[in-house]
Amino acid sequence: SRNFLFYVFGSYLESEIKNDVQGGVCSLSSGVVQNQQFGCTATNIGQPFFYETAGKRESGAPVWSVGGRVQATFGPLEIGAQVKHTGERFINDENRPIVGFDASVDPYTLVDVDVRYNLGELGFGREASIQLNLTNLFDELYVGGFGGSLDRTQSPFVQIGPPRAGTLSLVIGY
Repeated sequence: SRNFLFYVFGSYLESEIKNDVQGGVCSLSSGVVQNQQFGCTATNIGQPFFYETAGKRESGAPVWSVGGRVQATFGPLEIGAQVKHTGERFINDENRPIVGFDASVDPYTLVDVDVRYNLGELGFGREASIQLNLTNLFDELYVGGFGGSLDRTQSPFVQIGPPRAGTLSLVIGY
């Protein structure tokens, strides 16, 4: 018998930071004004400075993601594939570039495939199958995740997504 599964998903995230966030206080260190990039001068030492976050999007979160999965069963054989597209994400809450980097990371699309063959019942009453999974089929280089930051002066820790990989498994049901 033939069984088909079609699954589609998507998300849309509307985010807006309401206010500027206080970053600290203007100060002197060894006679040098600190945090000049945030408007600190010799005349406002001791006054707070703010990151320009009001009205900006939260860092690390895409506006939208979309994807789907299709799966078919032909007797003992199951074949499936899925795709997911994630939109661009801002690196910091000011939505501004940092030295040497853009303000956002590129969107990416991942494709995974899987094939499973049911071997039937084993001699001791257990079902068994063999399964092949291929992830990141087209070996997309992408930023999988990062710790966003409040301001444009800090480089976040970035985790590169895993490259194409394959696994072959023997699955025994209990």
